[in-house]
Amino acid sequence: MKQYDVIIVRAGPAGLLCAKVPGQTELKVLLLEKDKTFGDKR
Repeated sequence: MKQYDVIIVRAGPAGLLCAKVPGQTELKVLLLEKDKTFGDKR
């Protein structure tokens, strides 16, 4: 089983921003999104 330090659910603008900082470190980040695209949620 893979282990992650940070798990973020939903990859909208806030989720992507939250993943950016730990993603620039040695932390293992998992970003989950149920839709086919990331980013702007209208």
